[in-house]
Amino acid sequence: SNVCKRLLEELTTRGLALDHPILFVIDGAKALEKAITDTCGGNAVIHRCNFHSVPRRAQTRRMQCSFTDKTSESVSLGQMAAA
Repeated sequence: SNVCKRLLEELTTRGLALDHPILFVIDGAKALEKAITDTCGGNAVIHRCNFHSVPRRAQTRRMQCSFTDKTSESVSLGQMAAA
């Protein structure tokens, strides 16, 4: 959590304004979520990445499709869940 907080502090010194709502799309890491809420308070809008919210098995299937199937640009979440 401390590493994540330092990252956010570094971003604020580089000009990231925390006085308005900011959307954070994260992978579900609890330390990162805590650091964001501790640093940004009520201005943090946290959303979990859809890729990271599906089962690992479906993630693997999606990655295999993206590397091997050149005719399909992406696989829908429904298809991933069914994999």
